[in-house]
Amino acid sequence: MRLLLSIILLAVAASANATPQKCPVSGEPLQWAADYCMYFVAIDDFAHPKVAACLQKQKDPASRNACAAKIKYKRSMCEIVVKNASYQGSLTKCVHDNDFSGPTVRNNEL
Repeated sequence: MRLLLSIILLAVAASANATPQKCPVSGEPLQWAADYCMYFVAIDDFAHPKVAACLQKQKDPASRNACAAKIKYKRSMCEIVVKNASYQGSLTKCVHDNDFSGPTVRNNEL
């Protein structure tokens, strides 16, 4: 019984000290949300009222899981650029393309 308890305690301690997974998508969720809105309304001016209105409609992009939010916005942006043929490649290629991002993420703005 003590051996089992010791093993469990070691496992818990090891998992508590484990390094969290690094998100494969760079930037911050709010930056991705801003870029998504510029792509969605097809306007490259962050201050444009249509972009601001889109951004206000986004649920808190950083709530709970920042990485999941960034992946969601990147995928949505990829759907737009693949559909309008401004990205040469498939949706899967775009999502996995580390060089693909919008200007807000790329320039670390906001």
